Amino acid sequence: MDNKNPRIEKIVIFVNLRCFFLKFVIRRDHQIYRCMKIPKLLFLSLILITGCNQAARQPATPEFQIESFPFEIELDKFVTYCQEADYTVAYDPFFGPGTTFRGFSVNEGLETLGINAEIERADSLEIIFICKDGYAPAMPLRTFLTRDAFILPQTEKDLPNWPEEVRKKILPYYITFTDARDMERLPFPYGTIKIKVDYSTTQHHYSFPKPIQKDSILTAGFQFFQLRCGKCHSVNKEGGSVGPELNYPQNITEYRSKEYLRAFIQNPQSFRYNSAMGPMDLSEDEFDLVYGYLRAMREFGLEDQI
Repeated sequence: MDNKNPRIEKIVIFVNLRCFFLKFVIRRDHQIYRCMKIPKLLFLSLILITGCNQAARQPATPEFQIESFPFEIELDKFVTYCQEADYTVAYDPFFGPGTTFRGFSVNEGLETLGINAEIERADSLEIIFICKDGYAPAMPLRTFLTRDAFILPQTEKDLPNWPEEVRKKILPYYITFTDARDMERLPFPYGTIKIKVDYSTTQHHYSFPKPIQKDSILTAGFQFFQLRCGKCHSVNKEGGSVGPELNYPQNITEYRSKEYLRAFIQNPQSFRYNSAMGPMDLSEDEFDLVYGYLRAMREFGLEDQI
């Protein structure tokens, strides 16, 4: 990968063009005194070219390889194992279409630490993005590794026209994808501070309905809940913490009717002023999957499983 800083390279090109122009002026107008400027500009060009290779930070060599899970790492540390590069996204929900970012490849950083699709039991692992506001979206590791994701470092100068409340939320790191297919299934976590890799059974030990029945309706409901709801809500203390816990100490279906929950999910702001939850356009079948899973979890309270 090219380690040169593109901004400095543009300056070098401009300086070299300036030198050529001055040479032309000398030949045409015989203004000998301008000759003194050319060596200075050429010397400046040489300094800038040398600086190009020094400006790009080289990835650090990790002092360890991940051999067991769970594994958790601060993003400030993780990005030191990644090469900085330019990425262009087809679409991003915050920055719009066709935006180019300077960032770090998540996949490259994981590979450096020894995590790739070939590791043992990759199908049983999840990658979790831990955000400072409690948002904790997770994806199956093997699925994640098929997507090109990268970390965008954010500073105050990167968001000059954004509202202050948004600026505070998105710092210090935002994670996006160059390929936004199935965008509703991707997390796009902002304010991210950590990455965690763990086994699915460990992450959802108390929130998975038991006994485990592969391909059952409850399993489908659990999987859909994790995809659309578990980033913000927890069940038996497993999941996100942006929204309320839904099963401990009391299951939400015990004090909210099915009709109430359906209406609330469709338009939370009509029930609660300034609700952090946005409207969710779920089909009847999708809502029934979520409701069926939550109702079934009445029988699997946290205290019953400990």
